[in-house]
Amino acid sequence: DKIELVLDTVVTGLMGEDSLQGLQLKNVKTGEETQLPVDGMFVFVGYEPQNSFLPAGLELDPQGFIITDCEMRTNLPGLFAAGDIRSKMCRQVTTAVGDGATAATAAFTYLEQLDA
Repeated sequence: DKIELVLDTVVTGLMGEDSLQGLQLKNVKTGEETQLPVDGMFVFVGYEPQNSFLPAGLELDPQGFIITDCEMRTNLPGLFAAGDIRSKMCRQVTTAVGDGATAATAAFTYLEQLDA
């Protein structure tokens, strides 16, 4: 009851001065432009990982996400992965930030060991 589907439509603009007050929308089938009053939104970028640039031999899960250990190490020495490209349950900014901090610390440790 609280969800209204707006199909075949893309966001073309954000409305508001100090806060989000609405969205400018365009129906891609009809070309009709409308405005939708809102006070918040979530951005969804998709489920398919963009992994075409990754090196051969990198271990991926069946969906194409990078497999890492808890220190963000991949199966390739010296290569770390963090954020939504990792194979994991939760894909949110908060988990990506934690992944990044862990990967940076693990990479630093890895580089220190190379000098030893």
